Amino acid sequence: MNEGFADSQRVRVLKRLTSIFKESNGGRYYVRRGAINWSQFNFDQNQYAVSINCDESSFLRPGPQTMIISVEMMGKLPTETELVAGNIDDTGIDIFHEDVALAVGQLMESKQEGQGGDPGEDSVVLRIDQIHDKIVEMADLNRGIQGIIAFFIIDY
Repeated sequence: MNEGFADSQRVRVLKRLTSIFKESNGGRYYVRRGAINWSQFNFDQNQYAVSINCDESSFLRPGPQTMIISVEMMGKLPTETELVAGNIDDTGIDIFHEDVALAVGQLMESKQEGQGGDPGEDSVVLRIDQIHDKIVEMADLNRGIQGIIAFFIIDY
């Protein structure tokens, strides 16, 4: 579609984050760049999935641009979870928290291939806002699934 055009820095950030999640936690996640309809997703085929979305980004600023990224992580509840009591599996939620934190840390450490120069000049991401990050839990206990949505802001 865009043959002959180099990826923008925004695209490089999102591609890198996608590849990090594909490798995350032993490759257990189905990863998609874009929304997933969780009500129709086949959790029998893929027990865990990640949806990576760019909720908002700047484009006219001189210098670094800003992007708000949301990462939706959903998974099938273990069968031994006490669904009768209407409980979510906090251990599973904690694993999602850990995996997204590790992925964001790896994104910050990522370097662009074939780049050099000043330190930071070859970074995929210049800064991650560590004050305004948020995670929200979500669950559909009727379907036996639960997850989180993580929001974070980057400069690139």
